[in-house]
Amino acid sequence: MANSKFINKSKTFQVILRRLNKPFQVVLRRNSWQNLKGFTCCIIATVYCLLLSCSAERNNIFSKSYHNTTAHYNCYFLARENLKASEKTVHEKNVDNYEKILKVYPTVELSTVNEISAQLDDVIKKSSMAIQRHKNSKWVDDCYILVGKSRFYKQDYLSALESFQYVNGTSKHKPTRVDAMILTLRSYTAMSNTRDALTTIDFISKDTLTKKNKRDFLLARGEFELFHEQYPSARKSLEDALPLIRKKALKTRVHFIVAQLYASEMNDEKAYYHFQKSLKGNKSYEMSFNAKISLIQVFGKSNDQSDREVRRFFKKLLNDGRNLDFRDKIYFQMAQYSYKKGDYPEAVKNLEKSIESSTTNTKQKALSCKALGDLYFDTYKNYSNANKYYDSTLTYLPKDHPEYERLKSKKMVLSELVENLEIMAREDSLQRLAKMPKEELDKLINKMIEEENEKRAEEQEMPTSQVYNPGEFNQQLNRDMKAGGDWYFYNPSVIGIGRSEFIKKWGNRKNEDGWRRGNKESEEENEVKSADQKGAKDEKEKENKNKSAKVYSKTELMKDIPLTPNELKTSNEKIQIAQYKVATIYKTRLANPNKAIQLFEELLSRFPETENKEEIYYNLYILYKEVKDDNYKKYEKLLLENFPETIYAKLVLNPSYLADEKKKEMELYSVYKRAYTSYQNEEYDLAKSDVKTILKGNSEHPLIDHFAFLKPLIIGRTQEKEKYKTALEEFIEKYPKSELTPHAQELLQRANNFDPNVPFDLVTGGEPNAPVFRFSPESPHFVLVVSPTSNPVTSAFKEFFDNFNNKSFGMDSLNTQTAVLNLTQSMLIVKSFPNKAKGTEYILRVKSDAELNQNLTAAPASVFLISQENFPVLYKTKDLPAYEQFFKRLYPELGNK
Repeated sequence: MANSKFINKSKTFQVILRRLNKPFQVVLRRNSWQNLKGFTCCIIATVYCLLLSCSAERNNIFSKSYHNTTAHYNCYFLARENLKASEKTVHEKNVDNYEKILKVYPTVELSTVNEISAQLDDVIKKSSMAIQRHKNSKWVDDCYILVGKSRFYKQDYLSALESFQYVNGTSKHKPTRVDAMILTLRSYTAMSNTRDALTTIDFISKDTLTKKNKRDFLLARGEFELFHEQYPSARKSLEDALPLIRKKALKTRVHFIVAQLYASEMNDEKAYYHFQKSLKGNKSYEMSFNAKISLIQVFGKSNDQSDREVRRFFKKLLNDGRNLDFRDKIYFQMAQYSYKKGDYPEAVKNLEKSIESSTTNTKQKALSCKALGDLYFDTYKNYSNANKYYDSTLTYLPKDHPEYERLKSKKMVLSELVENLEIMAREDSLQRLAKMPKEELDKLINKMIEEENEKRAEEQEMPTSQVYNPGEFNQQLNRDMKAGGDWYFYNPSVIGIGRSEFIKKWGNRKNEDGWRRGNKESEEENEVKSADQKGAKDEKEKENKNKSAKVYSKTELMKDIPLTPNELKTSNEKIQIAQYKVATIYKTRLANPNKAIQLFEELLSRFPETENKEEIYYNLYILYKEVKDDNYKKYEKLLLENFPETIYAKLVLNPSYLADEKKKEMELYSVYKRAYTSYQNEEYDLAKSDVKTILKGNSEHPLIDHFAFLKPLIIGRTQEKEKYKTALEEFIEKYPKSELTPHAQELLQRANNFDPNVPFDLVTGGEPNAPVFRFSPESPHFVLVVSPTSNPVTSAFKEFFDNFNNKSFGMDSLNTQTAVLNLTQSMLIVKSFPNKAKGTEYILRVKSDAELNQNLTAAPASVFLISQENFPVLYKTKDLPAYEQFFKRLYPELGNK
């Protein structure tokens, strides 16, 4: 388009010059004053005509030539050069994340937008000048495109769309219209406007395109498909674009992306080919390095290369001085290669080297820590080590990383697991010490004190100002006991060895941010420290050294050893609680039924009279059924014989027991509400019949007193005073602890003091009113999670919601507490929210959390929002169905869950 415009412009100027040249030829030929005078008039007339032709409204040959020339060189050319400079800055500032599939176009960060904003404003200004002053120029469309691109880079996508759509609707040049539509597609992709982007793609696909249009369209479509993770389609679009790309840098980038896409499809041969292509003509060493690294992953499969050649390639990369800053990545890829070959010890070794080599690339350090944590978690089932590396991962991983919250939840589970495992290990070790002969124990303690003194003397020579942690003593005890024992949980000696190695290298550092820095103040700051501050610091260091040098007495070191029966009982209780928690975590959180079975069995074997034996029986019954082991019959029998009345026995006999109970509960509430309604409507015979139905067979119901209270009220309305008084007395005697008893006593007193000459309703004011819930959206609200008490998942809800609150509402200071609603249902209370709107937002966030929703469904649990005023009413009456109806009516946006 630009070439054709240049040719037209040249021809136009040739015509103008030929016409202006004629008067000069006349002067030279005749050379007379009279003719010179005529020539001057001719010149003036010509200039006048040219000036008239400069008007933006005229459309003649002179006007077109003038405006095309002025628009191009005074405006368009300068604006285009400024845009090129801005685009160059965008490319230079772009930082690619090679852990993910690259984007076709560079990412424009906000800091980059701020840097090039003034330059882009100048592009818009110059382009707008051409549009306004030279509107008949053929460069107007191009100027609109420049304006749109500038707005696009400024991330003002709506304004950019206006420019592109204007060109698409008004331009007479088809390739320019298509260019505008392609840029429209890029804008929709950036705005995540999928529907309009697909419409644009469909429209462009049906058009006839030039090679340039086709190339740009395929790249833009590929970017859209990458954005929506449509990887096979994206790969095809980008592969089709490759033959049309001339710029080496762009072609290299597209080859690299196509290689990544083939690698994700496990097509190693094609991935190898495109990674090789991306190495040719690549000016970016980082991309070249990552291409070489990626080649390793497909090296052996695609070329049948030997393991020796792969290792030689890795060694070559490590020895290349240019890769000094990339050694962490090289070791990481070596670990990936070892893992694929099943050499897990080698993978661990290389990941440790990767972590050690990461000095500035915290993202790579996070990935290496995560990979090592996953290896310990999934392959070795060493949850203690996995927990440590996940903890390190969270230290280095950005909080906006998609894996951050999942890893945080996983780490919290493992922390709880490890904490309880350590309790078990510690108490076992202390009990072993308690069983040792006194002389042998004294000898061991004296030895430990001597070793501690020697160790602290060494530590005083090290550069540290931190206080020594006496907890090291228990670790050393475990190491000594391990030498003589065979306790099977995680080896405590590993902790001691790690700590010793740490102290050798760093000294005894406190666990805090910036622990690597022995002196946390810069030299410049030290120079300006006052003498008083320095003295205080020296005094503190001296004090800490004295603390470090402190020698603990034998009595102090033996205080935790359970030597008396009571101390041994307390120690055993700690082990039982911890082991039950560990087994439950394996069962519900780590999906490891075999390990859970092992721990529950050992708990029963070691502590046959443990308090929650029925729960353990039921858990073993469920777990053995899950792994299809006939041992479940043993625990079914034990549960039915020893605990026949528990909810666990009922669940064994009828797995749908909870659902049946809920159904019966709803039916019972329905009859009660009908009876109360009949009573209010003075249909006493119907009310009496329903009360009789309710009281029959429901004597253990937690609200039986509420149901029974209707009986004397009906008698008070239908029979004489004496029968009414008798009914009240029977109620008071049968339900002395009921919250309705004071009402009954008040009514009985009124009946005794009744004067037949004074009109008075004996039962007025004593009726158990149906729950009155009031809608107050601006008052504080609670969230209730109601679930079956007997379901094991229910017991974990508090932890689930605590984790969720820390993750998503860490700044809101939310508290959770549990309470029993009735015989079969428990509730978790999350409080408090300032109003209905905030509570609603919380519940909607809960519903959008896949893991939390899965646990809620498994219970099953219902989630309600309730105002602070309505909560006491619900808790007092226990009338959940009544509140559920109220909730559905006044909180419709939350549904019934």
